Amino acid sequence: TSQRRPPLLDQKDKRVTLLLLVQVLKNHTDARHPLPITGTVSLQSRLCEDYDLPAAPSRNTLGRDLALLRDGLGYDIHRVPRKGFYLEQRTLTRPQKQLLKDMVERAGFLTTGNRETLLRNLDSLFGKANYRGVAQVSRPFSGINLRNPDFFHNLEVLNDGLDRGCQVQFTYNQMRPDGSLEPLPIAKRVRGGWQVHPFGLVYTNDQYYLIASVGAYRNLRHFRVDHMTGVTLLPQQPRRPLADIEGYEGETRLDLERYIREHLQMYGGEAMPVTFAGTEKLSRYLWDTFGDHVKVESRDPETGDIRFTVQLSEAAARQFARQYAGECTVVAPEELRKKLADEFRKIAERYK
Repeated sequence: TSQRRPPLLDQKDKRVTLLLLVQVLKNHTDARHPLPITGTVSLQSRLCEDYDLPAAPSRNTLGRDLALLRDGLGYDIHRVPRKGFYLEQRTLTRPQKQLLKDMVERAGFLTTGNRETLLRNLDSLFGKANYRGVAQVSRPFSGINLRNPDFFHNLEVLNDGLDRGCQVQFTYNQMRPDGSLEPLPIAKRVRGGWQVHPFGLVYTNDQYYLIASVGAYRNLRHFRVDHMTGVTLLPQQPRRPLADIEGYEGETRLDLERYIREHLQMYGGEAMPVTFAGTEKLSRYLWDTFGDHVKVESRDPETGDIRFTVQLSEAAARQFARQYAGECTVVAPEELRKKLADEFRKIAERYK
């Protein structure tokens, strides 16, 4: 008969217990496979099997260890009611880590202090040996940044509101010429600020937006997170169902990609089909800007001219037509062509 091997580690040493628990969470759990603390297949049983422990730590000990790892040491540990705990894996490749640092370095909505703190935290999380410094691959931001210092607090409160399904309140601001914030005129008249039903947070156009419904209105609007101040959770006031919003009847979850495509593709506004005509060179700009939403309508084999149709807001279409005026022509809709022609005539007058 085989004899049980003696324990390799001193289970009375709390440091060892924490290390073993982290390893079990890494090896045996994920969002689809949480483990309870006790049971036939559990954190206790895995500790005993994997590390030859004669007896597993008690339920209370493991409960305290999980709380310490999550709240004290920052491990991304989640609890699934009636199922158990799991560790959200955060292993990244070197290029992915580098991308995160580059994005932080170039993020215009961060204050200089927030940017430096976040970069230090990334250094601590990843280890400097795991990626090249940002200065080696891009020029670090060196300008004056007067953005909202409450940005991260805003994100925390808004995420909390989304998780709890309750309303939030905030003052919405506009930028002064010096880059500081002041409440919008309507915000000065609304006591306590905007009270909204939050449905999602999206990152697009290099900005974070809250997608929400305002008051009794049955439509969705978007608000820039870095333009908010005084963000407050209203836990006693539940968010209205998404099915109450026009265009989302019968739905329970907001399609964020659809909202971005229809309302936030470069600028806000309802989407419409816009047809551009141009050369092969134009196609590169269209695909780079709008991705898979570009549809090739026709190609002239003699001239090489191509027609593309994209679902865009009017503001987005006008911005693209201005930016690539030398490469493209708006073919349809006719009303947009007239507006652009009038705008280009005024521009030409200024440059006489």
